[in-house]
Amino acid sequence: MAAVRPSTVARAGEDVVVLKSRVPLIAVVLGMLAAAPARANIAAIERDPGVVGGLETYDSTLLAVDEERLTFDCRGGDPEPRCTFEATYFVHNPTGETQSVTASFFGLYTDEVSIRVDGEAARHELTDDEMRGLYDVVLGDGGDGSLAEVVREESRLYGFVLEVEPGARREVVASGVVRAPQRFVPETWFPAIETRHLLLDRPVGGARSGWFDLRYLLAPLRTWAGDREVTIVVRHPSDWSFAAALADSAMQFGEVTGDASREWDTSDSGGVRTETWHSRGTVPAVLELGFDVGAVEPFHSGGVVLGFGGTVGDGGGDFWMRAGYEIGYPSWLLYSVNVDTDFTDRVVLAPHLEGATPLPYMPIFPSLDLGVGLPIQVLPRTLVGIRFLCGFTWGPVGFNATFDLYPQLDTGHPDFLQIGLFGVVAI
Repeated sequence: MAAVRPSTVARAGEDVVVLKSRVPLIAVVLGMLAAAPARANIAAIERDPGVVGGLETYDSTLLAVDEERLTFDCRGGDPEPRCTFEATYFVHNPTGETQSVTASFFGLYTDEVSIRVDGEAARHELTDDEMRGLYDVVLGDGGDGSLAEVVREESRLYGFVLEVEPGARREVVASGVVRAPQRFVPETWFPAIETRHLLLDRPVGGARSGWFDLRYLLAPLRTWAGDREVTIVVRHPSDWSFAAALADSAMQFGEVTGDASREWDTSDSGGVRTETWHSRGTVPAVLELGFDVGAVEPFHSGGVVLGFGGTVGDGGGDFWMRAGYEIGYPSWLLYSVNVDTDFTDRVVLAPHLEGATPLPYMPIFPSLDLGVGLPIQVLPRTLVGIRFLCGFTWGPVGFNATFDLYPQLDTGHPDFLQIGLFGVVAI
């Protein structure tokens, strides 16, 4: 939470607070009733009564934040975790005069944001000048230009008014929902069920794998008076992996690792893990959280498989065609039912169970599959055998070989072993 007040000229030598974050922050702008010396390392401009007009700038407030309690409660994971937040600021006026400020909450990737002052909803429609001045004091003249562009273009401001009498205290609460987008990691392998059935396959259920990152800015709190005691609490399911980092400069999403969260106290109760961090006086600029929610394999609807080829050996030599449908769960295990026929006098019904390797991002090597089946010859007479099969595919095209054994026949019978070779097209 940042605090500033309006002025008309800038005094040289003051540092500008540059916010290094992409998630919510509170910055207070405008109207202190009396001028005061600017503090170091905050965006502070002092009113000069001898100057009229000029570019409006802003000064820091004399209001003090004694404590901030920041809580995140994260659940779900499909398609990403849903994290609610609540930031509670305990503000008091240590001066002998009433202090009145106009404030705003910056929201990046946030929804359902509300502001309450002592339990009462607070809202103020910011003017263009107020918003422009607030952006200027928050982002400053330097720092991360790309961050400034994101904040100016994508942030949403929620204004409110805060008035504190001499010696009085106020409780300011900002709450809402903040997104935790998935960390980008380039794919290197693709499941066979997906690459084989580019048109028809649809995942059903399951949850996305990988890390999800959430960023929250703490730096604006430095613009307030007071020692600023900070407590951060993060709650999440116990089976999630957790990582956190606090830094004085903007971090890139994906940099946070489990090693960075060793300073946090951890406790478990009822399937919920609570992570707690506490500090007094020292306020890092940026908080970044990471969650690995754990992958849940979806069911894959798969698609149609067509095969064209024939049989070889003593009983072979004819053209055969195969038609089947396969599904997948998990993505590397394929289940199918197939019908093979030579379109003259032979029909074989065969369920298959196959394991298939994923296809690499650069498909120099194909996806390999190996499995077993239960061939049931329907025509010309009923026979039940056992099938071994193997093959490979590059996406929707490939090759499959089957080896059918019929124990009911004599080993010298030409149909005891039937070998089928098929070119495969998957849809």
